[in-house]
Amino acid sequence: MDTPAISLICFPHAGGSNATYNGWGPHLSESIQRIKLDAFDRHALRATFTEIDSLSSHIVRQLANECRPVALYGHSMGAILAYEVACKLSNLNTVALAHLFVSGRRAPQLAARLPPVHELPDQAFLQALIVYGGVPEPISGNGRVLGTLLPSIRSDLALVETYRFQPMDRLNCPISAIYATQDPVVERGELKAWQERTTGGFAFHELEGDHFFHSSRPEGLIDIIHRSLSSWLQEA
Repeated sequence: MDTPAISLICFPHAGGSNATYNGWGPHLSESIQRIKLDAFDRHALRATFTEIDSLSSHIVRQLANECRPVALYGHSMGAILAYEVACKLSNLNTVALAHLFVSGRRAPQLAARLPPVHELPDQAFLQALIVYGGVPEPISGNGRVLGTLLPSIRSDLALVETYRFQPMDRLNCPISAIYATQDPVVERGELKAWQERTTGGFAFHELEGDHFFHSSRPEGLIDIIHRSLSSWLQEA
């Protein structure tokens, strides 16, 4: 087995967890080590943070001494969180930041196009999530699962819907933005606007799929990650 050359941290959507990406395992190169952060396994821990800034600082403290180069992938809420972590790691300058991959979320400098939903009553909240593609169809009719999942989604959405972008230096690492062609949450141009957040190169990709393409059909996304990180993997 190859010694991993790079660490990959995957940031989930609202209500997601490290398990969101368990299906990636058979497809990831052995040269890539996926790091699972505690905040993505423990919703109760994540709920103690009331803003993206404090949660991203918690994550950065966990990664500050990572010895391998780090790549970050974030989807939807996870894209903003991954971006804030990338900015903090860049300022810290103790970790080699290889690449930022984002999907399912507009660039942070853009104003929200959709109204916030995290303070809606339960039934209206659920309907809004279904309309926006925020609840997979098999789960939408399962009351027991929803009773557990909806508070986590609401808590996560409170983080991201109250997020306020603070202008800062652009990243030096490359950013790749991936657009799913049937995603009702984000528009193509909103993802292309991520290019304004880096001086290190930008790539835009389109893949077939809906808002949950990153977990339901991840092969094309993983191929983009492999190709984008090829220079790092070849240096190992």
